[in-house]
Amino acid sequence: MNGAEHIESMLRRRGLRVTPQRLAIMQFLHGNTDHPTADDIYQAAKQKHPSISLNTVYKTLEAFEEADLVWRFAVGQKQKFHYDPNTTPHPHVTCIRCGNVDDVTGKAGDLKDAARSLAKDDGYEVLRVEVNIIALCPDCRSG
Repeated sequence: MNGAEHIESMLRRRGLRVTPQRLAIMQFLHGNTDHPTADDIYQAAKQKHPSISLNTVYKTLEAFEEADLVWRFAVGQKQKFHYDPNTTPHPHVTCIRCGNVDDVTGKAGDLKDAARSLAKDDGYEVLRVEVNIIALCPDCRSG
């Protein structure tokens, strides 16, 4: 199964209609670790589909979020939304100066354990876990 077929299958399994625009957006997101904004996604999708609208991108991202295909989270003082196709609980680190967002590696197990404990021991229904560490990235620290 090639990449496009895999994405089509993934969309169908989640009950989503497969459209060229949805395929283009998910192909851009699939495996993407840059945590793009809706505008970043729109600019990339526009390369393949010049007639796509920003509204279509937002609606598609909303459908993807409801289907648990992307994780939407806000960062920075302006609370700009970013999208992550990795929906397993994991923390992010955001540079307060340049706005770069990275995954924090090696800590996902701790978040899963904390969520499981809240559910099992304290009766919470954990919907998702969000941790965003605000920092200065190495480039901004040295610049």
